Amino acid sequence: MSSAPRILMAASEMTPFAATGGLGDVLGALPPALAALGAHVHVVLPSYRRDAIRAAAAPLQTTLMVPHGDVLREAGVRTLRHHDVAVSFVVADEYFDRDGLYGTAHGDFSDNAARFGFFAHAVVALAARLDPPPDVVHCHDWQTGLVPLLLRTSPEPGVARIPTAFTIHNLGYHGAFGPDVWPTLGLDRRWFTNAHLEFYGLINFLKAGLVFALGCGATSFHLISIRSVSAPNVFLISLSTAARFESPDLTSAV
Repeated sequence: MSSAPRILMAASEMTPFAATGGLGDVLGALPPALAALGAHVHVVLPSYRRDAIRAAAAPLQTTLMVPHGDVLREAGVRTLRHHDVAVSFVVADEYFDRDGLYGTAHGDFSDNAARFGFFAHAVVALAARLDPPPDVVHCHDWQTGLVPLLLRTSPEPGVARIPTAFTIHNLGYHGAFGPDVWPTLGLDRRWFTNAHLEFYGLINFLKAGLVFALGCGATSFHLISIRSVSAPNVFLISLSTAARFESPDLTSAV
């Protein structure tokens, strides 16, 4: 790793582009702060309708072939600079050209599993395309929970070796879906077990991040009550307190 680390951050929100709460605020502040310290930071987001005007000003940088169930589909990537941070938008209008980020006043979008499963695959495809590659991929909240799994199980050795970190901003949202959506995720069925993604009969994106990321954390010390988390390293972080918990036998998540 070079003295100036290359960090690829994956998130569903970032102020000022698209945000519904604290996740967007953190992503709006953390990458520029890391860039100010000398890191090379690249953030990847879905290209929602509400940030379409800003993203449209950026050139189409590349096109990715992204797994969509059993097939590949094309997704564009537009990239701009924001406070010395590269920000890429994954363009997939079928999934993200909507009025809301996750749903409407009437409830969540019924295809959120497919939407953010697709986004996770796009993040991994972008990570594989970057040259030089990132030194670490930092994922945020359940919407990016599949990224550590996809990276670790990638058939490309260089991609599979990229370390991952996973931060929880809101433990109240797990990204839990019925097993019927599994075919839309482009994942081997062997990962739907209690040791991996299954949680009380559901597919749990948050658990995927905890299980497969090299390091896991939360933005508040009081956010998690740990019983046993299926990840090798769990970090609880607040503005005033930092604690680290390690266990060789952490077998069930959240």
